[in-house]
Amino acid sequence: MQRGTVGRHGDGWRGRWREDGRLRATRTVRTKGEASRLLDAELRRIELGERWMPPITLEELAERFLAQYAAGPETVKFARRRLVRPVAALGAAQAGDVTPEAIQRVLAAVPGKAWRYDICRTLRMTYRFGVANRLVASNPAALVKIPMPRRSERMLPLESWAEVEAVAEEAGAWGPLIIFMADTGARPGEAIRLEHRHVHGSRVELPGTKTAGAWRTVHMTTRGVEDVRMPPRAMWIRRVFNVHGRPISWPYFTREVWHPALKLYQPFVRADRDADRVGRAAAGAIMQRFAGVVAAPRTVEAEIKLMTDAFQRIGAVVGSVAAIAALLRSSAPTV
Repeated sequence: MQRGTVGRHGDGWRGRWREDGRLRATRTVRTKGEASRLLDAELRRIELGERWMPPITLEELAERFLAQYAAGPETVKFARRRLVRPVAALGAAQAGDVTPEAIQRVLAAVPGKAWRYDICRTLRMTYRFGVANRLVASNPAALVKIPMPRRSERMLPLESWAEVEAVAEEAGAWGPLIIFMADTGARPGEAIRLEHRHVHGSRVELPGTKTAGAWRTVHMTTRGVEDVRMPPRAMWIRRVFNVHGRPISWPYFTREVWHPALKLYQPFVRADRDADRVGRAAAGAIMQRFAGVVAAPRTVEAEIKLMTDAFQRIGAVVGSVAAIAALLRSSAPTV
């Protein structure tokens, strides 16, 4: 195997080697060490043959991926946003030299489990593009272990319309937005972009957020129809849910309205569910005892103790609800 030579050329240095019967040379550089590195790269290219891949940094790989990403404008925008942190931390490194540990360190510094998962998912797509187009040899992002965030149907903070209406009441002027989303199943981006021209009686056309054609039609109940009509209207206000005519900031709504209202109502929800669960358990034990489904306690004292324990638990739950109500009444401002 040839080793090539490095020699002087004018005021600089360059490497020379033979390929396909011809003498070839690298570009002229200032130092001998830099010329040796250029020569080694060319010799490695010859050695690898078809397995050779041109050097590319992570930043260049991300730009090439985004340039060919055939998705909607919103999807491309969010993909570019998710690559900002990895490119800022590892963009100058060769894409093939990035390790799963380096990616894991970048993700560990990202606040929010959902955002970490989205960044890792976009990195995996970027490297899959590189592997398919022979830009990198492997996909280190595929080896990163990242927990999937809990979303969609698995997240049920409220279980009945009574609870939804109670939280909406705590949210004040934002209540119609909460009830509308619960009634139609609208996504946040669909709800805050809803305009009056999208509402046709009990039928509403939810505007898509990813592509221009991502529209869907949903039929509302009387609750949804009433709450769509509640926000004030004017000729210059296009959106149904707005802040004095301006669009709603969803991060602000989540942080300042939704979470405080949910936290304020959750103690009552938990106390009510605990009381209901204890009551059902006590009633079931009594019915099973008198129906002969389960064996009778050995003594009358055991049966009395069972009943006393059940009613004590009910009393404790009711007492905690009363204490919370008294605390809220005492902290409420006087008019």
